[in-house]
Formats: sequence, C-alpha cells, structure tokens
Amino acid sequence: MFRKFLLENAYWIVPVALVLYALFSVPTNDGFNSDSALKLFQAKGLLETSYSDQEVFYLGKKWDPDYLAHPNRKFLILRPDGGYWGQYSIGFAAVTAPILYLFGSAALVPFCILIYLISVAIFKIIYQPVRFTIFFALLCTPLFLYSLEYSENTLFLLFAGIGLSLYFKSANLEWEFSERLIGGFFLGATVWFRLEPFIFIPVLGFAILIAEYKRLFNIDFWKGNGTFALGIILPILVFIIFNKYVYDSFLGPRFEVNSSVAWDISIKLKQLFVLAFFGYWKLGFFGYMPILLWVIFDRTFSKTALSLREKIIILLLVIYIPLLSFSVSTEAFVSWGPRYLSLCIFPGLFLLDDWYRIKSEKGFSKINIAVLAIFVSFSVAATLKGLSMIRASYKQIKVMSGEFEKYNTDYIVTGSEIISGHFGRLSLSIPCFYIKTFRDGEIISDRLLKEKTNKKIGFVVSKYKTKDITQEMDGEEDILFKILKYITPHVIQYPDITNKESEQLLDAFSRKSKLLESKETRFYTIYIFATEQ
Repeated sequence: MFRKFLLENAYWIVPVALVLYALFSVPTNDGFNSDSALKLFQAKGLLETSYSDQEVFYLGKKWDPDYLAHPNRKFLILRPDGGYWGQYSIGFAAVTAPILYLFGSAALVPFCILIYLISVAIFKIIYQPVRFTIFFALLCTPLFLYSLEYSENTLFLLFAGIGLSLYFKSANLEWEFSERLIGGFFLGATVWFRLEPFIFIPVLGFAILIAEYKRLFNIDFWKGNGTFALGIILPILVFIIFNKYVYDSFLGPRFEVNSSVAWDISIKLKQLFVLAFFGYWKLGFFGYMPILLWVIFDRTFSKTALSLREKIIILLLVIYIPLLSFSVSTEAFVSWGPRYLSLCIFPGLFLLDDWYRIKSEKGFSKINIAVLAIFVSFSVAATLKGLSMIRASYKQIKVMSGEFEKYNTDYIVTGSEIISGHFGRLSLSIPCFYIKTFRDGEIISDRLLKEKTNKKIGFVVSKYKTKDITQEMDGEEDILFKILKYITPHVIQYPDITNKESEQLLDAFSRKSKLLESKETRFYTIYIFATEQ
C-alpha cells in the first residue's frame, strides 16, 4: 500500500524531498550577497520607518550621510530630498518586511520556497496539467533555484503563473468574465516586482492578434481579450501613478539605474545566445530546459494541427526571447536559468503539457522515450548543479562573515567589492563600508577615528586576484566551464582600490590610531585598529 502511494506520488514527493534537503544543507540565512543584501536593506528600511519612508537601511549613515561607502552604492538612486532609495521592487520589500519583523532574516528564504511550492500547486489546480508536467515544473525548471534566494522572483512568477494559467487553461481559449479579469489583474500586477512585463505583455497581445487574425472582427474576441486587457491595465496604471508621484519616474528606480543600454550588435548577439542557450558560468533558457526547444520544433512541424493556445505560445516565445535579450543591459554575471526570461517558464510548461498529452495518446516511440529521458535528466542535473553552486556560495559567505563577526570590531572597512559582497546580514548589526577611492576612504576613516576611545575598526584588504577568481570558478579539472568560457568569453572585473591606495589608507590608520593586530587568511588580510583620543 505504502509502496503504491510512493510510486503514484513520486512526481511531487521527490522534488519536495529535494526542497527539504536544501533547507537542511544550504545555510539560507547566510546567503545575502550583493543583490539580495540590498533587498534586505530595503525591507529593513521600511521597518525602521514604519513604512513611512523607503530610504535604504544603512548603519553607517552617521559617518557617511552621502552613502559614498554603502556596499550597494551603485544600485542606489538619489532622492530629491536627500538620502537614497534602492533600485529593487518596493512591492517585494513591502510584502516581506513583516516576515523579517516577526521571524527574522532566517525566515525570508523559506518564505520564498513556500511561494515556489504554492505557485506550482496553483498551476496544478487551475491548469490541471499531467503529472509529468508538475514534476518538470518542480525539478527541471529554475523555479526551485530562484526560491533559494531572497528575491522577488518567486512572487513575480506566482502572479505571472496565476494570470497566464487563467488565460491559457482552455486549449481554444474559451473564457469567463471573472477568470479573464482576475487573470489580467495578476499578470498586470507583476510589474510591481520586475519590469520585463512591459515587454512581455505587448508581445503577448501581438501574438494573440496574429494567431487570431481571423476573429479580429468578432465581438466575442474583443470582449474576452478586452476584459483581460482591463485587468492588466488597472495594476499597471496604479504602478505608473505611484512611481511618478514618489520617484518622479514612470517606471521607478530600477529603470533609472539600468536604463542605459549600449547598442553593439556583436555584444547583443552574444547576449541573445547566452540568455537563450549557454555561456561562461551561465545556462540559458533552452540550455537549462532543452526539451522545450524540441517541443517547439516538434509541434511547429507536426502533422497534428496546432491548437490556438499552442500557436499563441510559440509566437510569444519566438518573438519575446530575442526581443528581451536585445533590450536588457547585460546577461548577468552568473545566470543559471536566466531571470530575464523567467516569464517564459509557464508558457513553456503549457506547451510541454500539450505536447506530452498528444504523444501519450499516440504512444511514445522508443526514440522519443530515449530523447525525453536524456533531456529531463539534463534539466535535473542542471538543477542539482545550481543547488551545489548556491550551497557553496552561501557557505563561503557564512564562513567569511562569521570570521568578520568574531573579530569583534565596531566598524568594518574594505576597498574590495568582492569582500563587501561577503558581508551578508552582518551589515544589519555592524556598520560596514565599501570605499571606491582613496579620497572616500580618507573621509570615512577620519570620521571613524574621531569616535570615542577604544572603538575597534577592521580594515580588510582583499587577496583576491582576477586570475585566482577565474581559476576558482573554472575548477582545476572542470572541462565544461573552460569550454563555455572559450565560446562566450566573460571579463571578470572588480573595481577595487589599488594596492597603493590600500597602503596609503593603512598608513593613515596607523598614524591616527593604534594597530591592535593583523591577521592573514587565504582570501584577505584584516588590520584591526583602536581609536585614540
């Protein structure tokens, strides 16, 4: 009986078991790197002001009111009345701040994991896919990896999944007023988390018009899609009004920070290839889920007629992926399943589900079974590799931030971007400064050295070198990443202060304070000074 239960429900038991394993093996409370740390600071900032102000939380503000040495300075935008906002979604910060207040930072990633599971459960309830598709959604897409980071991606895809599932639940797009209106509302509300919907939604509309061109003069077509459009417009309109009123920008701070896009056709073509397939330390949309590329080709050139749903989704993916890839400013430093194309995941699942049902009815050939097994195994392996990468990254942050904490300093200063990325949640309890120039360092150090007697300042000098980081990322014998690097070279650059500037700052600290101790590790050397009056 129990064995039968396991076999019948393995499609969700195995992925959930992996989730439980991740919760116990990954130090999720220590994975606040540069991006997720800023999101944490934004949520903390809302709590500090009881939601009356969005200024980014910064313990070092007393000594650095201009945020010159904030660890995330390049992702901040200056407020008209002074102070700084973070570039990320205020909607996400507003939702997760109460969790931070009630349960602490340890509950933030588990919350994201819960949202990931809920999004797949709602997909199952609304769309009613076959078991294979549910298994694929849970374990063979980047959804699981997204949930292991404190970010807006899980909420973003929960809303998108609900909206798209309600629209596409019928193969021929039969509709009900309430479903279309609610579906449109959820899809439109995704703009409160990320900006890609401003490209995705018009492309979806265009794909619908092309696929249903024969019904353009049909009143029912316009009633159904007009209701969907009304639902979309309402949250977007509120979003635009809110941004204009608060930020004096229709699309908000994230657009302002990332609006400059360099148009070099060779770079854009490389970016398209990386986001769609793979690159150095990156796995693109079809690179992660190659079965979807097979499904698109198989259904496009199949003798079996395409349903209206399939026509729209194929058009959507074929147009949106290259258009979005050309629109974004970068393919990201590390991208294991590109977040920029995450809106394609649920349409891809819809298409996969239709394809699987058709194949099941006809009967899978031995070749189809073999190819399916290979592609699914590859996607599972990609998920496990991503989990391994995340675990290693979080453990390194935990170790290094833990070391900084044990030094019992009152302040930490570094001129290294990669070191500042390892501060993690330590910045919530100790003022941490990342200086970009000697002049900034001089200003901050002078202010800190005027503090009360016996205040301890830790000055951290990085031992990381670009070639060392490259070797560490490649691994000594990892042929795969060396091949990817050769195909799509990526230049690793960290805008750290120079060795000469570090020496000058050390000299300034030595002249104006007392050196208590210095300690050298594999990755850095820390000099601990005590203030003197």
